[in-house]
Amino acid sequence: KTPGIKVIYSLVKDFSEAIVGKKRRFSKTVLVSIYGNDIWQLGFITNEDLAEFELKDHISVYIPLSYAFTGTLFFVTRDRVKLLPHISGPDAYKFAISGGVAEVEEHEQGN
Repeated sequence: KTPGIKVIYSLVKDFSEAIVGKKRRFSKTVLVSIYGNDIWQLGFITNEDLAEFELKDHISVYIPLSYAFTGTLFFVTRDRVKLLPHISGPDAYKFAISGGVAEVEEHEQGN
């Protein structure tokens, strides 16, 4: 019943459900170009309809940070995103937070 604990618990629970739980909100693994044409970051599409933000041509992409369980949310146009359907969300997340040293297993599309 400590103030704030319920909010923190709820956020951590929702975040872990997004990665490996039944909700799997991080199921669309992508490469996204934020800072330059030949610079790519690994991320996940979290929302493909941003009408409530008055951004009809944008999607939201979450970029995890290496060696942390945090990340950054970007609103980007679809042309700055490359879908990676052969890489699972959990594998991509593990690769990103490990700084690129974890192994990534390629999966057939649709798995």
